[in-house]
Amino acid sequence: MNVSDTAERKLKENFKVQCMNNTERLLDIIFLSVEEIFDVIRDVHLATSYGDPGRILHKVKKKYANVIRLAVKAFIELCESCQRKQKTTNRKRLVVKPIIYLTMLRCYLKDNPDVPWSDALKFV
Repeated sequence: MNVSDTAERKLKENFKVQCMNNTERLLDIIFLSVEEIFDVIRDVHLATSYGDPGRILHKVKKKYANVIRLAVKAFIELCESCQRKQKTTNRKRLVVKPIIYLTMLRCYLKDNPDVPWSDALKFV
């Protein structure tokens, strides 16, 4: 592979060639139709391994112009895999009672009723 092939390949990856009036132009940012937006968001969503809206929007904005955050959020809300992932992370957490340190003092006082309070407080 020579240098011109790699340069041409990089240009094709980063730009789109548009033909107007028998002239070719390189477009760096592509404007999508409404029908194409869904396909582009889906492809980027899968490429980012079901990424969050910020990551998807960042990747899409590099190449396409008219994709908005609302469209990305709506797509993620309809994605079944993302919904299953959210359900497992939103489970209710166990409520754990705090450890009460006075239980040791209470046990000591029950076992030794003749000891005054000042001696019992040494354990606290």
